[in-house]
Amino acid sequence: MAERYINLFGISKDEVDSYIDGSSIKVTVENSFMETLLVLESENNELLEEEFKKGLERFKMNLFSTKRESLPETVHNLLLDSGYTLSGAESCTGGLISKILTDYDGASSYFKYSVVTYSNVSKEKLLHVPSDILKTNGAVSKTTVVSMLDGLDYMMPTTFAYAVSGVAGPRGGSPDKPVGTVFIGIMSYGQREVEKYHFEGSRDDIRKKAAWIVFKKLLDKVCRNI
Repeated sequence: MAERYINLFGISKDEVDSYIDGSSIKVTVENSFMETLLVLESENNELLEEEFKKGLERFKMNLFSTKRESLPETVHNLLLDSGYTLSGAESCTGGLISKILTDYDGASSYFKYSVVTYSNVSKEKLLHVPSDILKTNGAVSKTTVVSMLDGLDYMMPTTFAYAVSGVAGPRGGSPDKPVGTVFIGIMSYGQREVEKYHFEGSRDDIRKKAAWIVFKKLLDKVCRNI
């Protein structure tokens, strides 16, 4: 029995169910955190390849791999082979992104450094985030995350960089920045992009969701430059 894999990020159950119901071969689903792996199986190779191509076209906006690998592992493998470099600054995620990437052998070839600037004073002292920005906009803000990226670029420039600051909860939220508010920034060749998100769930859920968004954004940037 031959197999093909379609690895997806951020896909709804209804979309997957619809695809399975319309498939002429066996399709099984393996769900993990924010990821969905479709395993296509058939003894008819021609039919398998036909269904595989249909699946790739249908889910091209959510596709991140055609291998049995997680999103972080996909990012790791791409960076490993690319010659690009990466750095990061984490606040609410507390080093989670760095930890996951450095779980993979060989990460030192691209992952140059990261800083966990959990407090305001560390953002000021290590990343040179101006105190006026922190006082006026707060640690959880687009302006602060842009400044965190600037700080990374000042410390040691890398091809790509990420910065995260948010309210993981369960305490610390406010009416304008409720628990789950997270700002995520990516720097690519000196260009900064920062987006605001609101994640639901426990403290662990919020931190992991922020990390997986970083991985997806890095994937998009790396693939765009390869």
